[in-house]
Amino acid sequence: MKATSPLPVPTPEAWAAVHGGDRLALDALCTDWSPIVVQWCARLGGPRVDAEQAAQEIFIVLLRRLGTIDGPDKLPAWLFAVTRRVLAQQRRLAWGARWEADADADRLGGGPAPGHDAVDRASTAAAVRTMISELPPPLREVIALCDLDERTDDEVAALLGVPSGTVKSRLRRARLLLRDMAAARGLLPPGDAG
Repeated sequence: MKATSPLPVPTPEAWAAVHGGDRLALDALCTDWSPIVVQWCARLGGPRVDAEQAAQEIFIVLLRRLGTIDGPDKLPAWLFAVTRRVLAQQRRLAWGARWEADADADRLGGGPAPGHDAVDRASTAAAVRTMISELPPPLREVIALCDLDERTDDEVAALLGVPSGTVKSRLRRARLLLRDMAAARGLLPPGDAG
């Protein structure tokens, strides 16, 4: 397992510069956090959410609400909370768009394309992303942060504002649920469904 770099908490000096209107300090803050926020969006948003667009909305909220953050050490949890809210809104919008597209396909006599029975690496990865997106938000968050981002339980607990034991419990439930979902979809190797 690769080591995960620590979250980029600004120094007190950099934080003061950001609050003082220093554009270079603000650019540095956004540059440091951009790949992390985009990754959170990609992993938590599901296949129908545009991660780049969601991240852009998160940074707009950051720019508007920067003065409400109580200090640089609060930034990671604050950004993650905003990410959760923006993604929830994006998923609601994506669900509506999907429903409309499905209704259009039904009206036009469309449907799934025939001949897509072969499961290759790309389709398996897509299926896993879909399964993760179907998890309840608290379970989806811990899977994305612990297993995909490779964050420690304590880091995730701080981001989510919950005890470390809660993270461990949610992670266990999420892994079991994903295993059941994978088994139901025939994605587990033979003899590994039990």
